[in-house]
Amino acid sequence: MITASPYRLVSFPKIVGKIDMDYLIDVVAIVSSVGRERVYERNRVTTRFKVIELEANGMKLDCTLFGTYVDALDAFLQTGYTGKVVVLAEYLKVKMYNGKVQLQNAMNCTNLMFNPEIPEANTLKLSDNIGSPTQPFSYMKDASELSLEEEFLNLSQRKTIEELKDIQNDMVCVVLGTINHVVGGNDWWYAACVCNKGVIADSKRFFCPKCNKHIWTIVPRYRIRLRVIDETDSATFVLFDRDCYSLTRKTCLDLIE
Repeated sequence: MITASPYRLVSFPKIVGKIDMDYLIDVVAIVSSVGRERVYERNRVTTRFKVIELEANGMKLDCTLFGTYVDALDAFLQTGYTGKVVVLAEYLKVKMYNGKVQLQNAMNCTNLMFNPEIPEANTLKLSDNIGSPTQPFSYMKDASELSLEEEFLNLSQRKTIEELKDIQNDMVCVVLGTINHVVGGNDWWYAACVCNKGVIADSKRFFCPKCNKHIWTIVPRYRIRLRVIDETDSATFVLFDRDCYSLTRKTCLDLIE
């Protein structure tokens, strides 16, 4: 007979303290409030998300749910359950946003269970310091859409330049640094296909390796190199067309002309 819990639950004080954010964690908590559904867009792909407020150990943490996890939450809410809601979440990410610790689902990995029949959930429901045993959650006040900056900071890990140089695999992260100078040279733009992929000169035409065909018309695109420094190191960063246009409000062709 198995009596030990199969979950490796982490308490909120430990999460807020010194916890390794590279590892996924399990938590069990009361759902104290639910935010409205919002969307963010990246690379022309729109994703839905909701923020729920979790309460345990006398503390509250926000947890952001994306995509299909919004569907799982909505499916439970539509059951009409009106009592106190306990959620068991396996394999959550721990993130930092604006200096505040938050939780977030890991895509295709996190598992959500509402009102699970485990001792830890029953203890939370009967806890005197988290409302009454039958008090339902509340709904958060409406908040504005996330800006591009807030979305990027909320979804990405923060790294120093020194840490960035040790990364072995592709990833999206935030680096806070100062632009020291623009790296000079004549290669601040490149000839591209309409698909934005750089083309290869081939006789009197150009070949696009992405489209796998020859083309006659090319489009100039930005490729500006910046030397960036922070308190740990320095590195060269490359800004491509969309980011350069957001700064200059001029297309690369306009600037060339």
